Amino acid sequence: MYKIVIIWIFLIFNTTMLLSQSSFYSEYGKNRIQHKSLKWSIIYTDNFEIYYNNSGKNIADIASKHLENKFREITTSVGHQPIKKTKIFIFNSPNELIQSNIGINKKDIFLSTNLIQNNTIQFEIAFSENKNQFVKNLEYKLLNVIINDLMKGNNGFTKRFGKASFSSIPNWFIDGAAKYLAYGWNMEMDNVIRDYFLTQDLKKVKKITDQNSGIIGQSIWNYISIVYGKNIISNILNLTKIIRNPEKGISSTLGKNFNEIMKDWQNYYLSSVNKNSDQYTQLDNNQIIKLKKKYSNVSNIKISPNNNKILFSSNTKNGIKIFFLNLVTNKVTKISQMNNKSNSNSFYISWVNDDKIGYMKIINGLNNLVIYDLINKEKFYKSLARFENVNGFSFNHTTNLIALSGTINSNSNIYLLSTYKNSTKQLTNDIADDIYPKFFPKSNSIIFSSNRTHVKLDSKINDLNDYYNLFIYNLDSTTSSLHQVTKTISNDIKSIPISKNEIIYLSDLKGINNIYNYNITNNTFSQFSDFYSNIINYDYNYQEKSLVLSFLKEGKINTYNIDEYNPKPIFSPKTDRLIYLERKKLNEKKIDFEIKSQKEKKIDFEKTENFEFKDDNKKTSSILNNINNFQNRTKLSGPINYNYSLVKNNFNSFIKIDPLEGYGSQIETDFIDILEDHKLYAKAFVPFSSIKSSDIYTEYTYLKKRIDFKLSYNRKIYFAEDQENFLYHKYSLNEFKIKAMYPLSNFVRLEIAPFFTRTEFSDLDYRVLNNTPPPFLYYNRTNYTGYTSNIIYDNSTKIGMNLEEGTKLKISYNNYFSLNNDLKDFNNLSVDLIHHQKISNHIILSSRVFYGGSFGDNPNKYILGGVQNSIFSSTNEDTPNNPLAIASGVDNSTILFSKFVDLRGYDFNKFNGKKVLLLSSELRIPLVKTLFNNEVSSEFLNNFQLIGFFDLGSSWDENSPFSIQSDVNTWIIKEPGSVFQAEIENSKNPWLASYGFGIRSLITDYYIKLDIAKPIEDYTTGKTKIHFSIGYSF
Repeated sequence: MYKIVIIWIFLIFNTTMLLSQSSFYSEYGKNRIQHKSLKWSIIYTDNFEIYYNNSGKNIADIASKHLENKFREITTSVGHQPIKKTKIFIFNSPNELIQSNIGINKKDIFLSTNLIQNNTIQFEIAFSENKNQFVKNLEYKLLNVIINDLMKGNNGFTKRFGKASFSSIPNWFIDGAAKYLAYGWNMEMDNVIRDYFLTQDLKKVKKITDQNSGIIGQSIWNYISIVYGKNIISNILNLTKIIRNPEKGISSTLGKNFNEIMKDWQNYYLSSVNKNSDQYTQLDNNQIIKLKKKYSNVSNIKISPNNNKILFSSNTKNGIKIFFLNLVTNKVTKISQMNNKSNSNSFYISWVNDDKIGYMKIINGLNNLVIYDLINKEKFYKSLARFENVNGFSFNHTTNLIALSGTINSNSNIYLLSTYKNSTKQLTNDIADDIYPKFFPKSNSIIFSSNRTHVKLDSKINDLNDYYNLFIYNLDSTTSSLHQVTKTISNDIKSIPISKNEIIYLSDLKGINNIYNYNITNNTFSQFSDFYSNIINYDYNYQEKSLVLSFLKEGKINTYNIDEYNPKPIFSPKTDRLIYLERKKLNEKKIDFEIKSQKEKKIDFEKTENFEFKDDNKKTSSILNNINNFQNRTKLSGPINYNYSLVKNNFNSFIKIDPLEGYGSQIETDFIDILEDHKLYAKAFVPFSSIKSSDIYTEYTYLKKRIDFKLSYNRKIYFAEDQENFLYHKYSLNEFKIKAMYPLSNFVRLEIAPFFTRTEFSDLDYRVLNNTPPPFLYYNRTNYTGYTSNIIYDNSTKIGMNLEEGTKLKISYNNYFSLNNDLKDFNNLSVDLIHHQKISNHIILSSRVFYGGSFGDNPNKYILGGVQNSIFSSTNEDTPNNPLAIASGVDNSTILFSKFVDLRGYDFNKFNGKKVLLLSSELRIPLVKTLFNNEVSSEFLNNFQLIGFFDLGSSWDENSPFSIQSDVNTWIIKEPGSVFQAEIENSKNPWLASYGFGIRSLITDYYIKLDIAKPIEDYTTGKTKIHFSIGYSF
């Protein structure tokens, strides 16, 4: 025993292979559904490889040129430049992105091992909103991967066994830095922080949790930049990379205690929040629309024309659902469901009239507009397949026309569609982003938001505004001009015409998204609401003066219904954020003016070759200016068509303790193509006891089409021995399998896999070597054919190491037909249900129910007891009809199909039988996060868990433990090869149970579990048993 321990310790600290506690291969996982094939092309620049598909050339050009122009500024702000080129995969829409396989082979981010990975720096991004926001999102994604690359450092010995192996960098530090450097002090951050400081306990305000950690981190970096200067950020990041402690990195760089810095950060935002809070309207809680928790995460809301129903969409864990609430009966009715979140921010829903609604729905990967009759329960589907994204739609007063904002080739324009016919007319056609169209009541005029710089539709737009203003398109007009309504330095969006001459709309003119009123006749506007949080979505019934709206309050989205809302003109102050940004912009203009003045003073009028007139130096937008600079400086090649090539993705090696073969080393690797449509995976298990008994598994997976395929080969060899009786057997299994996998959704898939299997038995008795054949069976070969069918469901979300939320289910049926002996036929049915229920922010109750049954003429056994991958384990040899026992001349090849089922508190093989039932529950408590509601830099402490558990299980052949005369009460003892058997009856409890507690954490590269179990057998509590094992429980 001591030799084994010494060998194990030696291997951890001296092997040249990288070790981890578990395989990166998993039978569960989300599905990606491909509805169409994409043809990919590549653009190569100095620092990037830009991958785009089909009609994405336009947005790929913008991305490549913008990032190259910004590359030096971005890398300087971080203080790090990647060695390799960054690969960027651009999708034309979020709907395309969720069909991609890119990232499906990523290892579990909470399996924090030092396996050798494909260290390619890459990210995926979808075009969804507008060009200005797209390039900002590009910068954020790039900054995120660069900062992560900086923090990862090298993969050498110091990373594995030095501070990097025992420390982690929290999300608020990395993601917060990326968000700040990309977005600055933006309105989203300002809104979240304002709500955060209004609602949080100030004693706990410095404790940053997972929720909104990136945005809170963004506010910390914003404060540091304002007080200490933006250039200090790169110094903090690089010092933190070395010492692996963000708090010390910040305090050492700034020369101030970190707690004092956090207190100053708190006071900075608190003073801003409290200064003007009493000047805003506070809504009463009785105005909140009371919805059950499952409906509460409202993303969009509309009130019916007759003011008696509210239509709303709700973001759920599995996708988006659309409901309507009857305000008279207070009854909620579900209309539709979409099992993805690809366009959760889109303008989804609208009332057609009192009895009909319209909403967007993705069907087979294509956009569709659905018109639903609430009375007749009928649906009409209008295909919008030509549009990559839809950013709003509206019906006219006769409901026969639809104004729609649709994106084609990354350009968002306004289109006029016939509701029930296939006619379409494009109203705008330029590079401007035209969004959120709305018909005026009883009119042919359409109002929409746009970042265009002029009103002429027949003139080319060369640059874009940084803001959205409101424009009107009159269908009856003979001119090719728009009418511009607002001309403010603000984003004016989601307008609602309440009469022919009056509109309301959302605007961030004062720094918070509030409702404004505009009178078109008088060209005057006034503030219509003064809430202290950004309005996310709203609707207004002008006749009934009823307002519904949603905004962030106390950390969640609340929805309000306000009757008789007709306020007088309101005046609210500008936010400190807006004042700061305006002052900063003014200072930048002063500096630019001074620099320009200095240059003009030094002009040599005798040399006129480089002289410029002012009119020749036209101001262009930052995007177009970047493109011009890029063309003059950067080397660009392509586009070229993408050709598939496989690259190594991961290599992993770890100690595995097999219940049959004992200690060994498992090696695994996989190769993927860049788009991850093809995958090669292979693993081998080599027992330390015998290299000859190594197990091999390899597979090829094809994921490009709607149906996925997998071709696999499995070889297993097991040497069984009984040294006391000088018995030595060899068992081997070779299996070829072709599997077809059909995903029904992102969470459910069906699998069917025909196979061919061969098992071989060899008795290694020395008498077999004699010339005379021995008088017993010494060799046997059985060929099987059959199929495996699976139903797999997985909607789980990982929230930490060994911490998940959600449900996993696998129902499996295997049918084996023997080709040379009908008495060898058997089949298996198993059901494995795992559910992780969040009890609090960090505490998880994890439960598992497992049932397995083997049937037929030659069923295999389920072996109950023990914990797999245990460092110290033993096997019970005294059970009746021991499936692990061997006898001379007896082929026990069924052991190759037997399954070990964990039950703490017992040895392996405590019970065995053709059927098994197990119930297991664990209360998992991450100690540091639960006690302190915070993360620390130590990996060991961050992942340290206390668990309490209870296990209950039984295994039987014919009579279940639920019957009066169970198999446990009745033992049938029969020696192998004998025609006699004995039957023994007793009153023993057929159930095995155990309870206890345990600890878990990450030590070097291994996730270690220590379980201290008290077994309960036959109503008696037994001696405490300790299980020291590697890997997750379930």
